Amino acid sequence: MKLDTGMIVIIVVVGLFYVRILMLRGQHRAAERKAALEQIKAIEAQKGKSHRNQPPVKKAAPQMDQPMFDVTSWWIIGPAVVIMLVGLAMWTTTWFPPEIKTYYWVPVAVGGVLFIFGLK
Repeated sequence: MKLDTGMIVIIVVVGLFYVRILMLRGQHRAAERKAALEQIKAIEAQKGKSHRNQPPVKKAAPQMDQPMFDVTSWWIIGPAVVIMLVGLAMWTTTWFPPEIKTYYWVPVAVGGVLFIFGLK
């Protein structure tokens, strides 16, 4: 496989996307740790106080079924996927003239950047 400028740009965009996913994952785990710590502090505070007319603090079940990231806007994600697919079609098919086909990496990179902004 020949490593040209377009392929390097795509590799950089995919790397940025991966870094963004790692950042979102870290933020999600930090929020879970913070919630667990607040829950432990509430339980310890309740044990230290008198138990008059106070409902017991219940432990929340861990939320393992929720994804580590959310979609900010499907209006961003949808066109991003379509733009990336146009770039893929430019690279693999003969529908486009050779002058335009050499710039397949532009729609792929633009779609990838839009996809990064579509997640939170």
